[in-house]
Amino acid sequence: MSYKEFYEDIKSESFKSLYVFYGPEKLLIESMLEQARTKCLLEHVADFNYVVKEAEGITYQDAFSMIEMLPVMDERRIVVLKEPTFLVKDEWGDKSVSSFIKYHENNQQIMTILVMSGIDKRKKAFKDIAKIGKLVHFDHLDERELFKWIKQEAKKGGKTISDSACHVFVDRTGYLNKETEMDLYGLLGLIKTLMHGTSSDEITKEQVISALKLSVDANIFVMVDSLFEGRAKVAFNQLYALVEGGEAAIKIMFMIQRHIRQLLKVKLLAKEGFSAKAISDTLGLKPFVVKKSLNQVSRLSVESLRNMLFDAQRADANMKSSLDPQTVLETLMTRILSR
Repeated sequence: MSYKEFYEDIKSESFKSLYVFYGPEKLLIESMLEQARTKCLLEHVADFNYVVKEAEGITYQDAFSMIEMLPVMDERRIVVLKEPTFLVKDEWGDKSVSSFIKYHENNQQIMTILVMSGIDKRKKAFKDIAKIGKLVHFDHLDERELFKWIKQEAKKGGKTISDSACHVFVDRTGYLNKETEMDLYGLLGLIKTLMHGTSSDEITKEQVISALKLSVDANIFVMVDSLFEGRAKVAFNQLYALVEGGEAAIKIMFMIQRHIRQLLKVKLLAKEGFSAKAISDTLGLKPFVVKKSLNQVSRLSVESLRNMLFDAQRADANMKSSLDPQTVLETLMTRILSR
């Protein structure tokens, strides 16, 4: 389900006792947690009935002590467990995990929300959760939702922003690019920068153009994809365009290393027999990204990917040792293409 459906759940008071929140948009997750707190709990006792805990490595006893506690002068408690590794690594054993999930069945006194970066829906734990609760995906906003959100955030700061300015803002941040790393937290910081940079009540297209350099994320992705698909001419042309456009060499290096790590993870999971969908769920990657990655690793061995990562780490160290950044990148790209 989407975050909108979760919001409808709490608006209509059709609460489930167990939810999993997952996906890239952490700002949306925090927003929905606050909505759950304000709409599902009585304000004057909310501090007693709303618990948030970083749950990596949490024990079975700790988890149960939180969810078994009775609400204070209210109908329910909300317990938020962030990154609970027991569901992924099965740290408690099957029976303990099953007991934890089953405790929520027909239990209206508790709403437990498990916040995770990504999930593997093939795992029994998540299948069982989906039977009594819901899995809520917090993906990037689409264009219509994004424009509405930008205008709302500008309004909170006492500003307006036109559609044309929104278009330029979105283009220059690269948020709608398929493989963007930009999220709503990043956009919010840029919106605040724009608002603080003008005394006018309106954020104009010209102000956006002046304040934000044109995003080159798309070009970086083209360069990286070309590099790992063996299209040397395109990869080097993109590199030179990026450098000429003023893109930092350290960012290009970061993107290359990030992509190698991603390909290595995909390759290892594929060797273990994971399907494309399972890889997507496990790594929190969009299906088309997994499909493209599987195509790129089809001609590469695990050993060659590990060697590429070693080459990239060594190149990164060379770049930080004051060697010419462009020469370092050219050398690294040549080595990757020769693998």
